[in-house]
Amino acid sequence: MAAPADVGSSRQSTCWRLMKRHALPILICMAIAIWGHHRLELVLAVLFFVPLTAVSVGARAVAGACCGAAIERVSIFAGKPWCHFSVRGIPVEIGYWPFSGSMKFDELDFNDGRSYEQLHLWKRLLITVSGPFTLLIMGYLFLGSDCLHAMRDFYPTFIGGTVSPRSHGVDALAAYFRDLGQGEYRAAFGILAVVFAALNLLPLPTLNGGEAIMEVVQSLSGRRLGERTIMAMRITALLVLMAAMASWAFALVLLLFFQ
Repeated sequence: MAAPADVGSSRQSTCWRLMKRHALPILICMAIAIWGHHRLELVLAVLFFVPLTAVSVGARAVAGACCGAAIERVSIFAGKPWCHFSVRGIPVEIGYWPFSGSMKFDELDFNDGRSYEQLHLWKRLLITVSGPFTLLIMGYLFLGSDCLHAMRDFYPTFIGGTVSPRSHGVDALAAYFRDLGQGEYRAAFGILAVVFAALNLLPLPTLNGGEAIMEVVQSLSGRRLGERTIMAMRITALLVLMAAMASWAFALVLLLFFQ
């Protein structure tokens, strides 16, 4: 039986490894907590991502299971998994950061499903866009008819904030935080659901919209794209998306510390 001192040392070493692994996010959170403006609004916005990400990944997993796909693993949230469980024989893991998720399909035939590539085109499209469209339904439940206006306004706002983070980006974030500060939580949650859905429907191969377009193109051409071609397209799209996210992160920093 281990001594209490050994247990304490083990716990300390685990905490130290977590702090080293996530040092940058922890420092950012500390800086915002000490010097940042709109602290409460930012915390609420981050908390909103938890159910939105879970619903998006969960909807895709349910669609995959209903379409007969063999699912190897479902990952909810990013980062090293801290929780593992199984749902009807499908392994599910939960990470630390509630901003993304993924689902991996089995590449070979199994008794409980078929590989993703063997599914009919409409089933692959249904699985691909099920997450964003579920978020749009959530947005409609919280916003009503304003959901369509939020969807329409997202793309020019996203492009404007990416190109001009000092003005358009800061203004858009300030308007959203203003709604949170005034207690418009229902509207703020619905807007974030629509934004999350619209972002994932962008025609970039790393996102659901781009993956759906790739599925249609490959089906019409009658052949699958090469692995190198797909990888090059995804890397290019990822760089574009990272540049856009960097612009919006810059706008957020300006709003939190310099406004």
